[in-house]
Amino acid sequence: MKVSSKDFQISDHQALRLLEIGSQLKLIREQKGISLQKIRQITLISERHLRAIEEGNINSLPEPVYIQGFIRKYAKALGVNNIAEQFPVTKILPKTSWLKSSELRPFHLYLIYILLIATSVGTLSNIFSPVANYSSISDSETQLSDAARLKPNTKGNTSKLVNRKEQTVNKPNSLKPQVKTVNLGIMMKGESWMRIEVDGIVKFEGILSEGTNKVWGGNKNIILRAGNAGAILLEFNQYPPMLLGQVGEVVQKTFNSSYKPPNIRLSASSLPENLE
Repeated sequence: MKVSSKDFQISDHQALRLLEIGSQLKLIREQKGISLQKIRQITLISERHLRAIEEGNINSLPEPVYIQGFIRKYAKALGVNNIAEQFPVTKILPKTSWLKSSELRPFHLYLIYILLIATSVGTLSNIFSPVANYSSISDSETQLSDAARLKPNTKGNTSKLVNRKEQTVNKPNSLKPQVKTVNLGIMMKGESWMRIEVDGIVKFEGILSEGTNKVWGGNKNIILRAGNAGAILLEFNQYPPMLLGQVGEVVQKTFNSSYKPPNIRLSASSLPENLE
């Protein structure tokens, strides 16, 4: 009995996992020199479904529970264990957090700091300003004689208040954004699944198409994992651009301040025009 894809929903997480697992199975099969027809004879899975698994084409496959069974048989034929469990059978909803949408950046903190200072200065000026104090008390409410009344020296106090404002407002100038020590830029020469982790936080996980440009910066390290290394041209810190690996190769690399790329020179024709 054929199962229609319209009877169930596929999450992006399941599609990404299938793309990653399929790339790994295809790589292992090619390294062992086993044809897809041989896998079909061993697993009794149609060649169309096997090819869909390798290409990550989840829309050409049945329900996730059957996909996991196909992966288990395929991996067993290659002598690989514990790979089918990496594909989620149930739909996993993405975790959302209001902190991501309203994340405070250094620039926002700087503006908030300025507003707090301006509010504090305005409050202090209303409290300590001699003009405000004297205007709130009328002559009829005091019992001092004309000789005992003192004229406020508003000029001197105002200049001190202005100096206090200037000193307070100048404080935020010492807050300068920190320069990232690990910077990684990529230019897609083809399509590939990719996962980027910056300082222990996953910043991106998905499929990037040809011509896409991305830049990430971190303080400790950047971990990059891709399913098609030959489609990724990367530039790390001040080093020249280089390819991540071969076409169809699954690669994971960690970039930190001590990382030194291999001495690979690329011809000018292989570099995109907008990447220097």
